[in-house]
Amino acid sequence: MVMNRTEYLLSQMEAVHAHVITKKRHTYLTYHGLEETNTYILKRGIVKNSIILQDGREFNLSYIAKPDVISLLRDEISKDTDQPFNVRVESDTAEFYEINRVKFGKWSIRTRGSTTT
Repeated sequence: MVMNRTEYLLSQMEAVHAHVITKKRHTYLTYHGLEETNTYILKRGIVKNSIILQDGREFNLSYIAKPDVISLLRDEISKDTDQPFNVRVESDTAEFYEINRVKFGKWSIRTRGSTTT
């Protein structure tokens, strides 16, 4: 069986026993500008990515309703990185794999090219 990238990512998260966190509806996983040491991968649920405009209005960038990497890496060297946008749970609950972003960056570089599609 050939796995697509998402299936491969999820199987790797299970294989390394990545920590899973659960958030309730309308709670935030990350905020714009928050220093973060982890990368989050949506396992189950729906999240909204948004930014706050200078006049205070919220601008929605995307809704994610299937497993995917939620927080951007920016670089694989720095321990912390500022989050580029807000991530808020829109389903009743959402589950996320939480993994140290530096370890994840190094792991993903080593495994790049291991999947198809």
